[in-house]
Amino acid sequence: MLQGAEESLTHSGRSAPEAELEKELRQAQRAIGRLTMENELYQKNGVDCQTAQEVVAFYRREASDYPVELVCRVMGISRSAFYKALNRPADRPTTKPNPDEQQLVDRIKTLAKRFPDYGYRRIWALLRFGDDPIVINRKRVQRLMQIHGLQVKVKRHQAARRPHMGRVEVNASDLLWGIDMTKIWCGQDGWASLFAIVDHCDRECVGYRFSLNAKAERAREALDEAVAYRFNWPQAVPHDLQIRADNGSQFGARAFLKEIDRLGMELTYTPYRSPQGNAIVERFFRSLKEECVWHHRFESFEHAEQVIAEWIKFYNDERVHSRLGYRSPRQYRELRALRKNVA
Repeated sequence: MLQGAEESLTHSGRSAPEAELEKELRQAQRAIGRLTMENELYQKNGVDCQTAQEVVAFYRREASDYPVELVCRVMGISRSAFYKALNRPADRPTTKPNPDEQQLVDRIKTLAKRFPDYGYRRIWALLRFGDDPIVINRKRVQRLMQIHGLQVKVKRHQAARRPHMGRVEVNASDLLWGIDMTKIWCGQDGWASLFAIVDHCDRECVGYRFSLNAKAERAREALDEAVAYRFNWPQAVPHDLQIRADNGSQFGARAFLKEIDRLGMELTYTPYRSPQGNAIVERFFRSLKEECVWHHRFESFEHAEQVIAEWIKFYNDERVHSRLGYRSPRQYRELRALRKNVA
């Protein structure tokens, strides 16, 4: 009995629960301190620092009392780039970039500002295949983005994802569609549901429905929109078109199954731990949230609906995909149609 009482006390005479509580309190105080310093740095940095040299100048001017690791994290650069710029001799002659390279850097900065989640590969693709295309080496784009601190900040705290051991290969459009649903916070209106249908071949979002409820009727409406977009009327739906869904209740509801039968489509479900899953739609939702939803704080359902509709149109018409040869879904479909007609 005495031995148990001794074990319940710490070396300082406090009980184990009291010591644990004090430990959690200290951790909370440190977290509050870090958040306070981050907020102060954001307020001081009235003009965004884009290069390591600019961050060093800001550090020397206003932030020398803050930890370097915190300054680098808030400003979005690595500590190695910070110390490299910090230790550069002040009298070191700087080579003035030639006008052509300066113009290229300006274009890269414009694209990086418009697409803050794009890495050097996609920025290169926009330069190479976008408006006013130029012939440029991908490694050169990477080097310039490194020099000017334009690389995407690595997301180190991602959700655990089960790796797929295979890949679903679809060689033509309108052979396999995937449907799924995700939730999006809409401020004063609460959570809203987005049903989306994506073609597994060309990656186009062929139909969607955004609503404040997650009833099966919304999934049916997204399906009807996809059919009207691709085929104009239900009678034109190919008999070999499959639609893949997970085991959500909406996709097993009577209203949805009845519509599948009416359209003459084949509904398949994703088996447990199968590589032939719905990764195409899941990747679409991930891109939507990383590139659109998480960049906004929606005030209402109407606000979210407008922004999401604009992004989906951009996704279909302009957003490049590495799997599509750095083309958008619309461009990829047009190219395949052209090749089919020529053949």
